Amino acid sequence: MSGILLLVIGSYVLNFSVAQRGYLAPFHALLKEPGPRLMLLVAFLWSISANCDKIGIRNSSPLFWSIAATTFMALVLIPIMLYKSPRALEQIPNILTTLVPIGFLCALTVIFQMLAVNLTLVAHVIAIKRTSTVMSVLWGFLIFKETGFKERLLGAGIMVAGVLLISLF
Repeated sequence: MSGILLLVIGSYVLNFSVAQRGYLAPFHALLKEPGPRLMLLVAFLWSISANCDKIGIRNSSPLFWSIAATTFMALVLIPIMLYKSPRALEQIPNILTTLVPIGFLCALTVIFQMLAVNLTLVAHVIAIKRTSTVMSVLWGFLIFKETGFKERLLGAGIMVAGVLLISLF
């Protein structure tokens, strides 16, 4: 319960700039804005897929499951990409030197995540992975010059603490 409470408080602090329109405005933003609603859906889907990863790894190996799951996602998503942006494949040669290192690092990320899932509880791995929220806030401030850095960092930190409480106890 403490972890869930910290998640809610962190979400509130993260959207505290909206609170100028009323104390409940951050919660209304969570329900009315499409971004937060989609992130709730993503969190729900990730809670399912992380457990599917554990099952896949138990029935094969971390490396095989990483390759199989990523290949499946690519096969599903490439037709959607081509439908939404028919000329997307034409742009690949121009950005190949950027795509290759990104793809390599993403592949390593997935492999290391599957190795970790194989070694410990799924909840622990996902809790550690969620600490990337803090990094996202830092990158948003440093690279994109986003405003409200202190409140976002505080909110993200509180949310990470909530995730850690939920997963470790």
